Amino acid sequence: MRSIYEKLRKEFATLENLRVWRCSYLGGHQFATTLIDFPTGQVWGHLERQIFFTLILRNSPVTVLRLFYRG
Repeated sequence: MRSIYEKLRKEFATLENLRVWRCSYLGGHQFATTLIDFPTGQVWGHLERQIFFTLILRNSPVTVLRLFYRG
């Protein structure tokens, strides 16, 4: 399975104002961060491919993202 980084780079590389960076470690427990959204500083975990569009394009109600929000 490809990493979230690779999926985001492939599917959203053409969007302006979106940069995708990869880092090696954000934590290792069950509530660890998978993605940090800058400049807001919001953190997300246990991401699933189907919510990428909602998260990046902000085209659905925020309630869809509630299960993935870490703070």
